[in-house]
Amino acid sequence: MCEYGVDRDELCLVHLTVAPEDEPGPDTFHGGARGTDGFGGTTYGPMRFQTRFTGTMLIGAEYNNANYRTRGAPLPWMYDQVRELVFAEGRLISTLDRSADMARLHEADTVRYLRRMSAR
Repeated sequence: MCEYGVDRDELCLVHLTVAPEDEPGPDTFHGGARGTDGFGGTTYGPMRFQTRFTGTMLIGAEYNNANYRTRGAPLPWMYDQVRELVFAEGRLISTLDRSADMARLHEADTVRYLRRMSAR
């Protein structure tokens, strides 16, 4: 599992967790010190390893669905504030506010859920 950050408009790997292995990995990885995650995995961080990613990412703030459970990461429309980050070769080139789009998806998801529950 990877944790990323944006530093000086550059997309960087800041923390890495890898699956348990028979042999321990190196003491450091791109400047991040080796540790453990409590589940047998090896962690590395903090680090600042610049990526060359080209594409988009959604980030969210103000989670608004405390009672909704997912298997994995929360869905983007479960946040009140959503931004789309656009990268080219690891450089942030633009940000777009997607909050209104996600609010519409959240409303549609809520309506579907309520219909399913009332049909039981």
